[in-house]
Amino acid sequence: MLIDPIPGGVGRCPREGESPRGLLARYFMGHRRHRRIALVAACLTLLCVQTARGNSVPLINNINFGNFDEQHGNGMVGWTFTLLQTITVLQVGWYDDSGNGLSRSFQVGLWSGSGQLLGDPTAGILIPGGTQATLSGHYRVIDLPTPLNLQPGGYTLAGLDSATTPDVIKFVNSANFQNPSYIDSGAFIEAPIVGYLCPSGFQEPHCTSSLLTPGLELGPMLFTPVPEPGTALLFATGVVGLAIRHRHARSASLWHASA
Repeated sequence: MLIDPIPGGVGRCPREGESPRGLLARYFMGHRRHRRIALVAACLTLLCVQTARGNSVPLINNINFGNFDEQHGNGMVGWTFTLLQTITVLQVGWYDDSGNGLSRSFQVGLWSGSGQLLGDPTAGILIPGGTQATLSGHYRVIDLPTPLNLQPGGYTLAGLDSATTPDVIKFVNSANFQNPSYIDSGAFIEAPIVGYLCPSGFQEPHCTSSLLTPGLELGPMLFTPVPEPGTALLFATGVVGLAIRHRHARSASLWHASA
C-alpha cells in the first residue's frame, strides 16, 4: 500500500518490502543532500565575494590615454569627483605609463569634508616604487587594509609629485573618458593640481594651476570591486534555488511514477 509523501518535500514512498526503518533512512539521506546543497551555496557565496575583492576596476574606466604628458611640480597632483551613490574602494593605484615600474614611492591621499581617508590621516597611504605594487592595467595598485565605503558627496584624490620625478603624469580631458553612472560628470573640474603654484609637501590641495581644465591628472586612481558582493550573493542564491527546485521536481516525478 502506498502512503502519503513524507513531509518536507522529499516525496518518498516505501519500496516493495522496505521496512519503516529503511524508509526513514532514505528520508534523512534526502535532507543531507539538501544540507550539502546549502553548503555548496555558502561556499559559492564566499568564493564570489573573495573574487570581487580580487578583481577590481578603476573608478574612472574606459579612458583614452592619448592626451599629453603633464609637467611636474613640487606639490600635489590629482583630480576631484562627486559621488551620487555609496561605493566601496578596495585598492589605490598610481599611473605607470610604461608598465615597467615606478621610479619612486608615491604618497596618496583622499580628502572629503571629514578629512583625509586613506591610510594615516596626516600621511596618507604609500604606493611603493619599482614593481613591488601589482600592475593592474595602467596602474601600480595596493590593497587597502580594509575596504573603504565612500558616501555620496565631493572628494579630492591627489598624490605628492616633485619637479624631478621622471614618471609620466598623464592629463586626460573630459572628452576622453566615460564616467560611470554613479559619478557626476560635472565634477571633473580641478585638473591639473600642480605644485609650482601651491605649497610643497603632502597636504589637501587648496589651489590649482593657471592651466585649469576639465579632466583627470593620472597620477592617482581608486579601484572598486567587480562584481559587487550583492551580485555574487544573488548568483549563489540562484544556484541553490535551482538545485532545490530540480530536486523537488525529481522527487515529485518519482512519487507519481510510484502511484
